[in-house]
Amino acid sequence: MRKMGVLAAMALAGAPAAAADWRLAAESDRAISYLDLASVVRDGDGARFARTMVLARATAGGADTVRDSFRVECATHRYQVIKAELFQGDRAAGELPASAGTATDGTVLASLIDIACGKRQPDGAAIADPYAAGRARLRGTAPESPRARAPGS
Repeated sequence: MRKMGVLAAMALAGAPAAAADWRLAAESDRAISYLDLASVVRDGDGARFARTMVLARATAGGADTVRDSFRVECATHRYQVIKAELFQGDRAAGELPASAGTATDGTVLASLIDIACGKRQPDGAAIADPYAAGRARLRGTAPESPRARAPGS
């Protein structure tokens, strides 16, 4: 019996991690946020999840993307940022300090929490590369982008 437990543990250790399932979660003039549905872990009235936020304008240090992970309370919209990293494209550009608070209804963060907690569905189909999709939406060149314009308009 013990041997089977050891074999099962070895098999799980070699198993590939679940693939990301990035979905458009919220959009503002300042940023576009994608939530990784595969990262959502619910625990009672709480959840954990990962987000990629593509910034409309780079920070003073040149970062144009934030990748962060959250722990949230679904009923109250209280959140804790577990880790937040800045990126310039695919290159790491620093970290942000951990933070906590309560998301206000109608904000981007409240939308992310509602999706992670199963209170609303994300917009659209899975996105393979949230950075590329976000850059295209911000430029108005993504087909699904509300900023996209038809030729000649």
